Amino acid sequence: MNKNKILVMLALIGLAGCQSTPSNLYADKEAEIGENSTLQIVTAEGLSDERNITVPAGYSVKEFTRLSIAPYITKVGFDKDSIQTTIDNGMPAIMLGDGLARTQRFVVLDRTSTARDYEVTFQAENTRSEGAIVLGEALNPDYILEASVQLGTSTKKISDERGNYQELTFRSVVSAKLIDGTTREIKHAFPPIRYNLEPKTYVRSKNREWIAGFKYTEPEVIDAAYQEAAQKSLQVLVTDVMQQFPVGGKAVHYRSNRFAIAAGSSEGLPTQGVKIPAIIFLDEFGLPIPLASGYLTPGGEHSSTFEVIKWKESDKDAMSIRKKLEALGKDYLDRNKIYAVSVGTSADWKL
Repeated sequence: MNKNKILVMLALIGLAGCQSTPSNLYADKEAEIGENSTLQIVTAEGLSDERNITVPAGYSVKEFTRLSIAPYITKVGFDKDSIQTTIDNGMPAIMLGDGLARTQRFVVLDRTSTARDYEVTFQAENTRSEGAIVLGEALNPDYILEASVQLGTSTKKISDERGNYQELTFRSVVSAKLIDGTTREIKHAFPPIRYNLEPKTYVRSKNREWIAGFKYTEPEVIDAAYQEAAQKSLQVLVTDVMQQFPVGGKAVHYRSNRFAIAAGSSEGLPTQGVKIPAIIFLDEFGLPIPLASGYLTPGGEHSSTFEVIKWKESDKDAMSIRKKLEALGKDYLDRNKIYAVSVGTSADWKL
């Protein structure tokens, strides 16, 4: 793929649509760091490539609002022959919920159980069918996120100029799916997300007693390493979930390559000061006509700005619309539906 491509796609994100996820997942036995799933990043260089001025797959103008989501960790398992410990499902669940909340894209609904079957019971007992909320009643989620975490370790004997020692690698695999909170239909099944920590080194005696280095004999040290491995995979999952729900809003004013967008924190745009890679497009009776690429900068509760980096100069329709914008500005926007929509994760994004 050309290095200027706007979407530096991940192995874990490269498959689109609804896919079945294997039920028996195992972490990479070789624990190769180079095979780790990573975040999808969009650069200014990519935005400057006209070929990338296209709307993202699966966007929905109707979902240009802050959505509610109920995350569940259905299982935390360990690979055979790995170091075993006991990790409460609650800890990864907290990591996942906190990660989703920090994006500010979602209203995260805290649940205390481990499966969507509980969600069905929860809604029946605590919510109204139409999703209205009154005192003492809880909110139905727009989506349910189910995830399972598989953990493991691998050990290698190393002999080099530093001597003889062991390398212990902690690894994780997360499988997940998004489920419509009302219909129970699966919106998206994510490819497995893998993460291997940098190897921990230690030295032990011939009778397998610890001498120096990583203290693999201490349960709290093992627990901390497993939690770190799980958190890395869950961070990638959070970003992957965000790609399923592009943010955006309608353009209401235009001047000198800048659009005013009627969307802000209430519509799911973050307030942490990041510039969001985005595309501006005309919606012509359901047919999107991409116009330009640029950055969407959140402003207030219901406002943002979109600044053009590159117009789609090779498209005559886009250039015709640009001329009308330059001539008419707000009047043209009042009569037409022009939207900004996010196309990926900024290089400045921090989870």
